[in-house]
Amino acid sequence: MKRSNDYTQAHDGYKKPRVAQGYNYQAGQGTGTMGVSAGDIYGAGYAANPMMMMNAYSQMSGAAYSGTDPSMAMAVPFQQYPAASFGTPYNTTAFQVSFPPARNPAPPSVRTVYVGNVPADVKIKDILDLVQSGNVESARLLPEKNCAFISFVEPAAAATFHQRIVSKKPRLGDQELKVGWGKASPVPPGVLQAVQQGATRNVFVGSVDETLTEDQMKIDFAAFGTVEDIKIMREKSIAFVHFTHIASAMKAVTALPMDPRYSQRRVNYGKDRCAKFAVSTTPGSFAFGTSAYSTYGPSSASFSPKFDRANASAGRTGGTTTGVSKQAACLGVPMSVLTAEGNRTVYLGNIAPDTLCEDLCNVIRGGILSNIRYLAPKHIAFVTFVDPDAAINFYNLASTQGCVVKSRRLKVGWGQNAHSLPTAVIHALSNGATRNVYIGGVEGVADVDKLRQDFSEFGEVEMVNILKEKNCGFVNFTNVLSAVKAVENIQRRPEYAFVKINYGKDRCGNPPRENRNQGGDGGQSGSVDSMVMDTSNADDDINFAV
Repeated sequence: MKRSNDYTQAHDGYKKPRVAQGYNYQAGQGTGTMGVSAGDIYGAGYAANPMMMMNAYSQMSGAAYSGTDPSMAMAVPFQQYPAASFGTPYNTTAFQVSFPPARNPAPPSVRTVYVGNVPADVKIKDILDLVQSGNVESARLLPEKNCAFISFVEPAAAATFHQRIVSKKPRLGDQELKVGWGKASPVPPGVLQAVQQGATRNVFVGSVDETLTEDQMKIDFAAFGTVEDIKIMREKSIAFVHFTHIASAMKAVTALPMDPRYSQRRVNYGKDRCAKFAVSTTPGSFAFGTSAYSTYGPSSASFSPKFDRANASAGRTGGTTTGVSKQAACLGVPMSVLTAEGNRTVYLGNIAPDTLCEDLCNVIRGGILSNIRYLAPKHIAFVTFVDPDAAINFYNLASTQGCVVKSRRLKVGWGQNAHSLPTAVIHALSNGATRNVYIGGVEGVADVDKLRQDFSEFGEVEMVNILKEKNCGFVNFTNVLSAVKAVENIQRRPEYAFVKINYGKDRCGNPPRENRNQGGDGGQSGSVDSMVMDTSNADDDINFAV
């Protein structure tokens, strides 16, 4: 077969590679610098299914389709491509590839979405009803221009909402909404700092009685900014007030506790209703595996023999009970998590007959628990997480990669759930309570059997653990309210009058462990086969944080 002069000069001594039957030199959009079209290079199979190409060359396509720089061309050593496609002579040849820009790419760092063609009689609440992707920092409606601007806390949430409008083409009234991008701007420093500490535009109000009506709340909260929505839940004696700006909610949360009408009511932040399906990536906010995860997953105070949270000046020492310590309270679960909507209860089935509740808790990871109900005769259990996002993460992990107890893979499903925590549980968790009780100075006072017997008076005990070298013990209940009763009442017994009592870390809040299968080399080069959770190594810092 005759070769061209250009090709012979550039590749003297090598045969022309037969990449695919469509190989040619026609350059076009999305071609490499060799002048070969993407469809020709990757063959008919790849051309028909671009996702196959993206998967095979994830290092390249991940950056090219990220949306950060659509015109970017990546240089990738040829040795990263399948040798069978290009032939041995080209394994060390540099290759330039560029891809066409992604459709409707989001401008870098832009978090504001423009919504146009808005009917004149539409309210800002009607537009925000369409948002489900993340926390909204501010929302402005301009009726005279028939448009609105929605600024999210995170650019990713803005991109998701933008794409939803583009694809779904929602209508308000008889008009189809238009969408565009606003100007790039950072979140105000004061607002960002508050967001990292749990602030949203939603204000939670507790102890709401019949004297507090929706009309009265509109008047009271309007003093701090524009109110977008008010929802009163009479059966739970709570209410939620959504502002159009987070800054307005910050003012309300700061000022209302000093108002005589609200001083006896609990005022804090709730979850933004626009963040229904959000996965937060804001520094300091909660997401599975993020830095803030330790705040109410694993305890943020790691164990040290010199550290004793129960010895804090506001805590319990020497037979006094002064309520939950201030330090414990600052480690409580944020109100935005406690009031978040979503199913928190995961069903576990196919449990081995000889399984204990302790065995189940040894494999449950990803978030602290409000309650675990184990029905041994029926070989099932219902696990209620504090955070609905943690429940989703555990469910997904256990469903796809397995949850093994006593060499038996459990069945995983969703339990029936009211999608909200009881008021008493919310109050306890927000003040630092967990289902684990720490007992300091336990030597000479009680052993494992006595602790189990004495603490069972307050509720079902899941596990008892004593660390002799630390002179302390831990009693884990199946329900957080049982732990609260124990902490409040155990020191009334004479033998516990001078021990230190407080809350320890719920080990279920630890991140999942990887289970490595050993290969034929004795495990020297074993690879991760799955994230199967097993009880074989369940001793990872079970109670080593208080």
